[in-house]
Amino acid sequence: MIHILTGAVHLGKTTLLKNTIPLLIDKNLRIDGYLSESVWKKNECLGYDLLDLKEQQTYPFILRKGKEGWEKIGPYSFVPQSLSRAKEIICRASNSDLAVVDEVGPLELAGKGVWPALTKALFSAQPDFLLVIRDSVLEQFLSILKRDEVLVYAVADKITPPELAASLRAEIKKRRQTRSPKRSCLKNRARRPLKALRRRSAQVGAKGKPRCIIHRGFFTNIGRLVSLTRGANPGDLSPWRRCACALRGTPGTA
Repeated sequence: MIHILTGAVHLGKTTLLKNTIPLLIDKNLRIDGYLSESVWKKNECLGYDLLDLKEQQTYPFILRKGKEGWEKIGPYSFVPQSLSRAKEIICRASNSDLAVVDEVGPLELAGKGVWPALTKALFSAQPDFLLVIRDSVLEQFLSILKRDEVLVYAVADKITPPELAASLRAEIKKRRQTRSPKRSCLKNRARRPLKALRRRSAQVGAKGKPRCIIHRGFFTNIGRLVSLTRGANPGDLSPWRRCACALRGTPGTA
């Protein structure tokens, strides 16, 4: 499932996520990914820092004053080391319940930025993704994505952190339930033979005989080993085959 949080520039998308993520962590959900936090000085946006949600580390990500050769979008440039780290975080997030990517913009729609890593991760079985996308490029992104399982949350609708957390939690729980029945059936099937053996051993114990749980294929394997030893010199037999002959009472091998 892909969740999209959309809105205009500097409308509070990252702030909403920052207040929502602790509510998800409190419900024992594994959250990974990154946020792009704006850096301001005297009412001027100097750039963005990358916040690693798992490691809780911050790195300079996007700067107004970049260097030659850096990937650029408008007046901003991407710090190469932090861009590589963002791609690594996306790949690492496959073991989480929800992977947050803040944000997907015009650079990604052009096939640059974090798009090479993101496009592979989006079509994997896990996890759920929460993407932050500006409303100006939302329709273009949806046309590229071509996915039915997409939920869009608009900041303009004044959604609160508890409401967003509850919706995300419900969708993640729903996905877990669709995957869990097969695993539970296999688990129950694997337990049945052991339960049957325990019941059988309890009946044997009630008659005063020693309780012993032996796998039902044990004597079949013993029979195979004995058939391989017929006509052989006992001294040439392996310990397992000598043991098999001893248990079956084969003459001359005990």
